[in-house]
Amino acid sequence: TLGQVCDFNLDCADGSDERSCPARCTFESNQCGWTNTDKDNFDWKRKQGSTPSIGTGPSVDHTLGTNKGYFVYIETSFGSVGDRAR
Repeated sequence: TLGQVCDFNLDCADGSDERSCPARCTFESNQCGWTNTDKDNFDWKRKQGSTPSIGTGPSVDHTLGTNKGYFVYIETSFGSVGDRAR
C-alpha cells in the first residue's frame, strides 16, 4: 500500500518500496552531522554489513537496498535498564 512506501521498513523482498525515497540522511558518506555526547552510556556507530551481535542489525540498508549500504546503530548487548544514547 502507499502507506508502506518510504516508511523505513522493507515491505517488498527486493527493497523497492524504500529505494526511490527522497534522501534525508543516508549515512553513505558520513554521520550527517550526528555527534555523540559524553553524557550517555552508548555511542552511535556508523556501520555497513552486520553488527557485532549475532542476529541483530538490518540485512540491507534503506538507501542501496543491499548489505553494502551504511546505517547507524548502538550496541546495547551489555546495557542496563535506564541507559541512554544521545
